[in-house]
Amino acid sequence: MAAASPTSCPLYASGVFPPDVTLAVVELLNHSITGGATLQYTQMYSLGLVSRFWLAATRPYCFQVMELSDDNAVSFVDLVASPHCTLSYCSTTLFIRDTGLKSTDWLTEALTLPNTAFSFVKELSFAVSGDWAPVSSTVMENLPLVFSGVVDLVPPTSINDEVTPENLVSFVSSFPALQRLQLYSYYQYGSDPSSVSDPAPFRHARNYQPPPYLRDIYYSSSSDPFVGEGILSWLSSSAQPSLLESFYVYSYGARCLPLENTLRVSAGSLLRVTMAVSQVILQALSSHVDWAAFAELQYLDLHFSPATPDDMQALIRILTSLRDLPHLHWLSLQDVGSDPARLDAVFNEPSFSVLEELTIITKPKDHESILPICRGRGFLSFRSTGYY
Repeated sequence: MAAASPTSCPLYASGVFPPDVTLAVVELLNHSITGGATLQYTQMYSLGLVSRFWLAATRPYCFQVMELSDDNAVSFVDLVASPHCTLSYCSTTLFIRDTGLKSTDWLTEALTLPNTAFSFVKELSFAVSGDWAPVSSTVMENLPLVFSGVVDLVPPTSINDEVTPENLVSFVSSFPALQRLQLYSYYQYGSDPSSVSDPAPFRHARNYQPPPYLRDIYYSSSSDPFVGEGILSWLSSSAQPSLLESFYVYSYGARCLPLENTLRVSAGSLLRVTMAVSQVILQALSSHVDWAAFAELQYLDLHFSPATPDDMQALIRILTSLRDLPHLHWLSLQDVGSDPARLDAVFNEPSFSVLEELTIITKPKDHESILPICRGRGFLSFRSTGYY
């Protein structure tokens, strides 16, 4: 008897496959699509239309990222309010478009729903664009009540008549489950960054305590460090002991006192630190931060381009302070210059006893001078990678 073709099988013809097969196909397709997020979502939406079984498998991928604006905010709340809504199975990043959300009608409706209705929203991000229109203070006050399950937050970057420093601090402190805070400092196109360069107003917001589960901070400073520095000032001056575990810093501007204070008050809890900073900032960090106090530090990634002997000396001071840390297993240095003798003097000491991997990323012309530093030092792994 001839074998039945796949199309003759009622289950396969209706698009029903074993769950493990369906999930494997969706996962494979998700990782194989190239051409950007738009194409990826289009393909997933098409696959979800095969049948309700495929819809259930593709739903987490289709709703990974959603955008909220005045055009769709009411419809979004209506969708969540529907008894047939299945977004609770997803873990969603919600972008608040800065060009809208002046209307608060959707918030009025959202606040009538159970607190768990929006628990699927795990990341809340205020998207920045050139046509800036600030979110209203009413939206700022009520968003934490609606999205109480958010663990990853990118707050607004504008301080104006609608959003004051106190509004912003209150906003950040009102997310009870917040674990990761991402701070991006931008300035409104056409404005003068020097007119808002003083973060002092944030230091007076001590009535607000940081979220109790906040563990990670990502700080990126561009032309106007006002918002980012202000939030750091508030966090570092809080009466609540710091429990930060990860600190990612990208700042190529002038000296940043709140950055130094945050490192100092978090020295006892930080496990991972990544810093890409200017020469001015690194020199200040080498002189005003006690790196030997980072007793729990396990990973340090330092991006730095020394331009003068003083810059190189700042790097040596930091490395010298790290030599006896009991848990420092991974150390990565990028753009450290081509002065191997100075680095060799640090790593040739009977220290760094627990270091497992040292990564030095240099220009190709510096490879030959840098490579001998780690030979014979007993490190389990060493890589030297040139990227230009």
